Amino acid sequence: MTRGKVTSQDDKWETDHLLMFGDAGEDWPLELDKYHPDFPEWVEYLPRRFQECAFFAAFVWPSRNSPLESCHDLNVTIEWDACGLGVVPCIVCSGCLWLRLKHRQIHGVEALRMQGFPIHNIPAHLHAYVSHKKFMELSGNSFSGFVVTPALTSVFKDAPWDLVALATASRKREVPEEVPVEVLVEVPVEVHSDSVELDTIFNEVMQAVQVPVDLSCSDDGISSTESSGEDSD
Repeated sequence: MTRGKVTSQDDKWETDHLLMFGDAGEDWPLELDKYHPDFPEWVEYLPRRFQECAFFAAFVWPSRNSPLESCHDLNVTIEWDACGLGVVPCIVCSGCLWLRLKHRQIHGVEALRMQGFPIHNIPAHLHAYVSHKKFMELSGNSFSGFVVTPALTSVFKDAPWDLVALATASRKREVPEEVPVEVLVEVPVEVHSDSVELDTIFNEVMQAVQVPVDLSCSDDGISSTESSGEDSD
């Protein structure tokens, strides 16, 4: 096939596919059902560029006849063809991992599992509220749990804990003096003035931080000031 002149009007991926499929002896634009009548149905939910990358992996890729499963990142440009034969390539947030023999995409939950995330702790009903894209973002470019766990275990095993204990014991701990706190709260009367629950919660919070307060209602709202402990004149 003679390579035509690439102009500034050409879409880059279309030009790349024209050249790559042309070099492989394939006509372009592609007829997705050329080699298998069900192939268009398998990839119908994917963007056109991804569909053609999946076609390349299934019918043009050099190891297309291998009995081993191969995994292809369809988001990578076709000339790079990020793939693994018998293994999964690097998982990235924007990746679209395609299994050549199973004719399907790897789901984000599967990607999380391959990265060592304890997906068994994620309730199944939550999967409906978390998108595939979000799962891929969590798994992409992350440290594999199968690598981090033994690495951290080795660190704790070989750490000089005697030196750590000595350094901790020699550290001087100074307790800072308590600083008086003044709390001012303005709550609209029309919203919460008759709310007993709000007053109860507010008093519990103030007691927790040990700031005595006095709640009083006025025409313009509820105000709270720090009690002085002395009778006013």
